[in-house]
Amino acid sequence: MKREEILIKLQEIFRQALKNDSIILSDDLNVEAIDEWDSFMHALIISEIENNFSIEFDFDDIDKTRNVGNLINIVFNKLNK
Repeated sequence: MKREEILIKLQEIFRQALKNDSIILSDDLNVEAIDEWDSFMHALIISEIENNFSIEFDFDDIDKTRNVGNLINIVFNKLNK
C-alpha cells in the first residue's frame, strides 16, 4: 500500500472517530491542532488503525505517533515488512 493510500484511509478513520468530516490530515498535523484529539481519542484512533490495517502497535510505536506523518510512516513500515 502506498503512503498516499494510507493517508486517505487514516483521514476516514480520524473523521469517524472524532466525528468531524472537515478534518484534512497532513504530515505535520498533531494532537494540538484538533481539539477533539485527546488521549482517549488517541487510544481509539490507534485501535481503529490496528483493526483497519490488520496491524499491531507496540508501546514504542505509540510513543512515536506525535504527528500524522509519523503515524503514516509506522503504518507503511508495518504493512511493507
